[in-house]
Amino acid sequence: MTLSALRLSLASTLVPLLSACPNPADDPVETTLGEHPSESTSSDIDMVESSSEGRAESSSDGSSDSGGPVPTECPEPSAGPTMHPGNNVETDEVWTADGSPHLVPYDFTIHARVVIEPCARVQLGESLTLTVADGGELVAEGEAALPIVFERLGDERWTAIRLYGGTASFAHAIIDGGGRTGNTETDLTGALLVRGRAGVTAPDGTLAVSHVEIRGAQSPGVRLDGFGGFTADSDALTVTGGDSHPISAAATVVGTIPVGSYSGNGDDRIVLTTASNEVISTDATMRDHGLPYLVGLPGQIGDLRVQAASGLATLTIEPGVELQFTRESVFHIHHGGGDLPATGALVAIGTQDAPILLTSAEDEPMAGDWLGLSFGGGTLAASTRIDYTTVEYAGGASPSGSNSCPYPELPINDAAVRILGVPPGAFITNTSLLASAGHGIDRGWRDDLVVEMLASNDYDVLGCRQTVSRMEDGSCPEPVPCD
Repeated sequence: MTLSALRLSLASTLVPLLSACPNPADDPVETTLGEHPSESTSSDIDMVESSSEGRAESSSDGSSDSGGPVPTECPEPSAGPTMHPGNNVETDEVWTADGSPHLVPYDFTIHARVVIEPCARVQLGESLTLTVADGGELVAEGEAALPIVFERLGDERWTAIRLYGGTASFAHAIIDGGGRTGNTETDLTGALLVRGRAGVTAPDGTLAVSHVEIRGAQSPGVRLDGFGGFTADSDALTVTGGDSHPISAAATVVGTIPVGSYSGNGDDRIVLTTASNEVISTDATMRDHGLPYLVGLPGQIGDLRVQAASGLATLTIEPGVELQFTRESVFHIHHGGGDLPATGALVAIGTQDAPILLTSAEDEPMAGDWLGLSFGGGTLAASTRIDYTTVEYAGGASPSGSNSCPYPELPINDAAVRILGVPPGAFITNTSLLASAGHGIDRGWRDDLVVEMLASNDYDVLGCRQTVSRMEDGSCPEPVPCD
């Protein structure tokens, strides 16, 4: 029997047997890279067929049915496949291109530095999670014509490449066929699942990407959890062909999402989750990626907050950004009261040609779908400014009141924008407040300072364009005017 025939025979026999075997974690087999590999010919490696769910089909020219041709100058491997059973990696390793494909059938944890060479292929088993844990570093940096490919080992999706205390760097890489959700909430996992390292209290850049394409995930292509985020130099990320959203991120790390292409998925919106520990607590910029942000998990109430633990956190929203809020959601800038300075600021400055849009996420939006913007008590940050922005379908029923003067039969002055603290002048300009179920702007502070908010703004609201703030002594005019 020739060597090529022997490799083909071993591969066709061993891989199905391993897929049917239990995870060997309880009875580990001591192997190192290149030891006891099952082998196949390079043509057998290249002709990995696709499943009906969209596994990338590759051929000798590197083409893929889920993402188009992959230009490659990769030589044919001669020493693979290389089997990596369910052992943890405790010492540094190099996964060579010549040893491809690298077969990882079971859950796998990395506690050391693993370098994957350009041109290498890594095939991940059904429901597998590859974890980069404390002390672990995954470096998968290909080149433009020498890409690295992560793909399915069989017909079923793998679950995630998870950063759980470790770091990863991907460049010129294709990540295909992952994101199996199982019983997990779809938008709380991802083909790349990134969690911040223990003890961090600010966005933690543990994932670096450059010219990376994530294809065909059942979950979002990327999930950023806690303080886990992208590095500042990440760029050129593509997420396409997925069943769900391209990216799901804790609002805390929204500013780390890199420039990229995020269209061609089941729902082309970036999800921002807003649990109580997912506050925007440091300066962040919300970029215009050419698709909307969805605030709150689908079917749940979102509470987007900008509030530093100490000092001031500023959220800057770029021109052209669209934020969609789920029903009854709210956008808090410094959620608090008293006379202390605000710990959150909003700089939402659009342009006439590229206004910012804050709107309802409902398929058939109506006035009052969401509550609107709420600026907390105390003294608002002097840097806060809203310009060339549209706020629509807000003014929903709020659970709390303000210091504005009441109107007959209206115990709470709900509005598209509620200002509960003393503002830094007329900071809202060239802005449209449309389809509010309440007022346009609730001037809900208590101070002798009177700030007019009518000039240059457009209003189409069910209540008053602006309410009336109380004087320092709590008095109100009689009757209370409705501008």
